Amino acid sequence: MRGKCIVVYDEIYGSLRLTEKLYLEFRHVLDRLHAAADCEKDENLKTAVDWVRNEASTFGGGKESDGAAAFPDDPQSTSLPQGCEQVFTPGSVVCWRQKGQMAVDVKIIEPIMDPEMFDGELLYRIEVSGKSDRVRRFVRASLIEPSANADAWSYAWWNRRTQMYEEPPEEEEDGD
Repeated sequence: MRGKCIVVYDEIYGSLRLTEKLYLEFRHVLDRLHAAADCEKDENLKTAVDWVRNEASTFGGGKESDGAAAFPDDPQSTSLPQGCEQVFTPGSVVCWRQKGQMAVDVKIIEPIMDPEMFDGELLYRIEVSGKSDRVRRFVRASLIEPSANADAWSYAWWNRRTQMYEEPPEEEEDGD
């Protein structure tokens, strides 16, 4: 019997580059691809991403807490405290994807949760560097994604109700 695998091919450089970040955040990469397909209304890409997600969920070796066994333990799959969600930290340099335009590197100032804006959707206040000045504005979190420079951004837990960052709870020892 043969095992399953997923091969990621980088068309730009024409080489296989399996990085730890891709491996550890594969679920997040698939979520971002799906969001990009939604944004561009690309049904073929959405179908392909869904197929890869379904195939990966049949692999063994990961946590089986939500039925998707193949995804390794990563920040996306850890359980968050009640009312918290994973957000980019202030100062993170990330990509802002706008429909029909190239992604732009922006700096995260803070996450914002205003129930009256965008039906309570999570927003980020960002800083965009222009030709002559810096502009601050609000954008939907769904349009923000990690930049290619993994050292330029990080995640933290953020409480929607208090709008404050929280430390993760201490992990319990298994006693092994």
